[in-house]
Amino acid sequence: MMPFLVPFACALVLPVGVAIWGARSRWRLGVGLARVAFAGYLALLLAMTLTASPFHAETSAAAATTPALVAASVSTAHLNLVPLRSIERYLAAPWSIVRVELLGNIAAFVPFGLFVPFAWGRRLRWWQVLAAGVALSVGIEVAQFAFVPARVADVDDVLLNAVGVAAGLAVFCAASRVGRTSRRA
Repeated sequence: MMPFLVPFACALVLPVGVAIWGARSRWRLGVGLARVAFAGYLALLLAMTLTASPFHAETSAAAATTPALVAASVSTAHLNLVPLRSIERYLAAPWSIVRVELLGNIAAFVPFGLFVPFAWGRRLRWWQVLAAGVALSVGIEVAQFAFVPARVADVDDVLLNAVGVAAGLAVFCAASRVGRTSRRA
């Protein structure tokens, strides 16, 4: 499980550095770098979400031994369209499942909220970035349902991904303010 976390952690840390550096820099190089990093992030995100991963195997194994999840058959369902159903069940589960399923879904989309406004500038409003993140998340869930039977297509993943995009936007706004303040000094 740990080797899988290293590239994901880099995908979370890199955009923060790019956003802060780009906000402090007046060079267009920062935007190009952000776009290249965004492409790498998307490739990593799609690889993680559209294939059976070590996280999913571990979570399914743990879910099979957790009475609350076995009763709710979260590990065997291939589709959940009831909002908050999975979140409620995962909160009743052991911490390892919560960490992977809930926090992982939020963390996976934080870079989206950082990269998109930085790479495409002030032309985009916050709601457009959020809508684009939700659209990507819905696309991933539809692809999981259609093409990856080892995954569960879940409306709660879309909700958690939207929280991640919003968190990334908040970090981007804070980093942009830090960059503008330090440029004036």
